[in-house]
Amino acid sequence: MSQIKESRRLSFSPGFLKNVQLPFLYQWLVRFKGYLVSKFSLYFHEILSKQTTTQEMKNLCSKAPTDFYQKLVTFQRKSDAVCVVLILDARGCEGYVGHGYHHPDRLKDAPKGLDSYPAVVSIPPDAPTTHWPNIVMIMEDRALELNSFERSICFYDKNVQYTYLVVRLDVKMTLVMLFNGKRTDKDSNIAGFLEEFCSQFRFHRVLATIRPGNK
Repeated sequence: MSQIKESRRLSFSPGFLKNVQLPFLYQWLVRFKGYLVSKFSLYFHEILSKQTTTQEMKNLCSKAPTDFYQKLVTFQRKSDAVCVVLILDARGCEGYVGHGYHHPDRLKDAPKGLDSYPAVVSIPPDAPTTHWPNIVMIMEDRALELNSFERSICFYDKNVQYTYLVVRLDVKMTLVMLFNGKRTDKDSNIAGFLEEFCSQFRFHRVLATIRPGNK
């Protein structure tokens, strides 16, 4: 009897599953979940930041597979961009009355006009509202190109002498970079960042590993 108890104790010891190879699909799902956490940590960064300290939020995001927010912060600083903003196209989003959770019994009107394009992330924090008409016009006029997810839109407005670099990250999310003066998306630093960031944000490598034939 004592031998049976000892056997059971060893069988369920902490190191029992240490060398067990978990199924590939399970491993993939764990990895995919991690990237979803990374993605939504960016989408709701402003909301979550209000619930903790700046340092704690930074520490939590750094533990995700990819810290998208910090990548944007670093790019904004190195590229001398006036700002980098992530904009939600709230048109057609049923029940949307503002970013984050809203109590269902507190009635609010759905956003209209320019307010239908709220900045859910802004680096630095204050979104450039004076540029919103130009940004929204580009998003609407070049929607067909943006929706292809194959290219970015680079527009220089000589009247205000600012460059708008716009790329569709997700179906309802658009990344906008604002530069003082004339810039181009052909710039190696900008092009390289966008290629890498968009690929990671759209899970290209993660999704590629689930295709038949990949190991």
